[in-house]
Amino acid sequence: PYGNPTTNESNKEREKTYKKDLISPKQQDTLFWSLYIIKYGYDEYLMIQDNYGSNVMNAKQQIMEDIQKNPNKYRHTNYKMTKSGLKELMSELITNYSKTSYNVLIALCCYYGVNIYLVNKERKTFLEFISNNTAPSYFLYKDKFGKYMLDLNIKTEQDVSNLKREMVLLEHYLKPIKACSHYKVQEIEEIAARLGIVDITRKYKKNELHQLVSTYLTDSL
Repeated sequence: PYGNPTTNESNKEREKTYKKDLISPKQQDTLFWSLYIIKYGYDEYLMIQDNYGSNVMNAKQQIMEDIQKNPNKYRHTNYKMTKSGLKELMSELITNYSKTSYNVLIALCCYYGVNIYLVNKERKTFLEFISNNTAPSYFLYKDKFGKYMLDLNIKTEQDVSNLKREMVLLEHYLKPIKACSHYKVQEIEEIAARLGIVDITRKYKKNELHQLVSTYLTDSL
């Protein structure tokens, strides 16, 4: 059935249509399948009729082998990984989780050679996963149910700059904001204002405002 030219042409036309909008993978693990679509294309994704689990496990096995051959590639992302961190990652890769973790997402970015921005428009926040500075960048949008929708268009430096200007970058998926002492009062005020979580009729103490922002950002993960 995959050799049918009519079917393939139809799929390609569908891919062109989806490129204008957002793709929402039908599987529960929308994070993994969004990366799969980036790597292999929407047309290839549509051809998978079953055995989704085996595709996931095959990809993880390939990543494990690549980590063993090229460990430094996985250690020098924007989330620095120690040797013990890589061991934990490899242990996670052989475990059959139903949902891709941020740890595994880092590995997928490195293996596929892409940078991923997880954008939460509703909360005005985002996370960035940078495999290297020259890799193509993609935006994935998180909905209110925690599912991701993929924009297949490669993002420009200007797109990324606009995102950083309009939304708040979470420092880390484990700790979304730095300690209060790291910021000036004005910096915390600017973050809070961008998020739209302050009462403009009152004055906040620095630590109070930091706690307010910290709680909001943690809930955005």
